[in-house]
Amino acid sequence: MLAISSTLALFFRKMIRTARIFQRVLNQRNLSSQKHPLIGIVGLGHMGSKIAINLATDLDNLIVFDPNVDNQTRVTSANSSIKGATSVKEVGEKADIIFTMLPNDEVVHIVSQQLLSSSKSRSTPFLHVSCSTTSPNASRALQQIHIDQGNNKFVAAPVFARPDGLARREAIFMVSGETGSRQLASFYLSKLGRIEDMGDEIGAANVVKLCGNFLIAVRCGVFLLLVEFDLAFF
Repeated sequence: MLAISSTLALFFRKMIRTARIFQRVLNQRNLSSQKHPLIGIVGLGHMGSKIAINLATDLDNLIVFDPNVDNQTRVTSANSSIKGATSVKEVGEKADIIFTMLPNDEVVHIVSQQLLSSSKSRSTPFLHVSCSTTSPNASRALQQIHIDQGNNKFVAAPVFARPDGLARREAIFMVSGETGSRQLASFYLSKLGRIEDMGDEIGAANVVKLCGNFLIAVRCGVFLLLVEFDLAFF
């Protein structure tokens, strides 16, 4: 009897997993059939530049900004479909979906406020997808700020990848936030690598990313100790 119950439980788990995958495929097909919105990207360093250049090969309408003129020129010259903006605010005024790749919580907050300052001139809200490594609390605060200032949407999508891996579309994105916004962000991020859906709780993706970074750091530390003391596991 116990064996039968275990078999049935396993069967239903597989059925649920298959249904979720099928629903995700249907959602992506529906999005594929729609006209692509204007995509904006802020932050064109080692990681952000790879996001912009890869998306430009699949889409025909991007607007980008980086305070470093050389970074922005390098990206806009890579593909004629990438247009340069003069400010963060211009990206916020024009783009429908905005991806940011920024160094820390403080910069993400500053850029978010600059994007939101454009919301009064917009007829429709925008979706901000933060690919930066930030704290869960920062994402929760930013989600609320986006809602309060024009009912804009915010999704956390930190990434596991080195720049060369991202360039090869081998990134892994942890994606969390409101369902519809999360699915829309995942559709475009799936062009850059693999998606791990972390659910509705906006800080969940950040928790996984920070824990992952910690484990990577521990592994590197152990390796350095082994090298230092000339040890090895057999």
